[in-house]
Amino acid sequence: MEIRHLRHFLAVAEELHFSRAARRLNMEQAPLSQSIRRLEAHLGTRLFDRSSRGGTRLTEAGRRLRAEAERAVAQFDAAARSVRHPDATAPVIVNVGFVTLGLLGPLPRAIRAMATIRPEVSIRLQEGATAALLDRVAEGRLDMALVHPVDRAPRGLELVTVRRDRIVAALPAEHPLANRNKVTLHDLASEALIFFPPAASPDLHYRLQTAFAELGIVPRIEQEARSTPTMLLLVAAGLGYALVAESARYLPFSNVSFLTLTDLPDGLDWSLALAFDPQRASEAGRELAEMIHRQA
Repeated sequence: MEIRHLRHFLAVAEELHFSRAARRLNMEQAPLSQSIRRLEAHLGTRLFDRSSRGGTRLTEAGRRLRAEAERAVAQFDAAARSVRHPDATAPVIVNVGFVTLGLLGPLPRAIRAMATIRPEVSIRLQEGATAALLDRVAEGRLDMALVHPVDRAPRGLELVTVRRDRIVAALPAEHPLANRNKVTLHDLASEALIFFPPAASPDLHYRLQTAFAELGIVPRIEQEARSTPTMLLLVAAGLGYALVAESARYLPFSNVSFLTLTDLPDGLDWSLALAFDPQRASEAGRELAEMIHRQA
């Protein structure tokens, strides 16, 4: 048994999905499955229950091994660092900014993956609006940020789209239209709209306003909120409807209904992009950026 077998086991134990774990480890699924089988053969017990219905689950032996494997891998990595960098005492810090959609996408998975392969890296998170986050990255106060795309990024920054989300309408659960599966902006034209300010996502704000204008609709913007959770709290309070990313369905708002919009222009989506300066990025920062791409 080698330390890589424990790393492979921990990745599958966290993801509970062999394909996702393989992507996280930047390897093919077949070698990963073989590695787990070798570990199980070495230990003489099954570590995972695999079924087409229930998915992948840890066995009791797998649950016991997980805590021990985490300690073993951490101790091995600490020993390796002390040999490579005997005088190093300060942790490696990567400062990452994010808009709300980033937490509903690849960022948490990338952070967990980094913790497995680079436990000495400390990732510090800052939430904010797109315009402010881009300024912080450009000024060097952040190493990177997950933001909504803009037409022009600050000089020196690269913006790479890592996710595209459909835009859906969020309505109070008791709204007369909430029992539908689909709705149009025309259906909502007379309703109060809870919108976001331009600074939160300049490009998306402009494109949505253009879509309203092309449909001949003047939206009734009665409330503004920078973050999706705040918008949904206002929706849940019955103060109007909101346009949000489809992944907002996974936020814990049981009294909000999410409906597909059928009259949005083609290509209008709620995108997520990674902004960073490749010239200034540290080794750990580049690794995290690559991990975010893989997780996305």
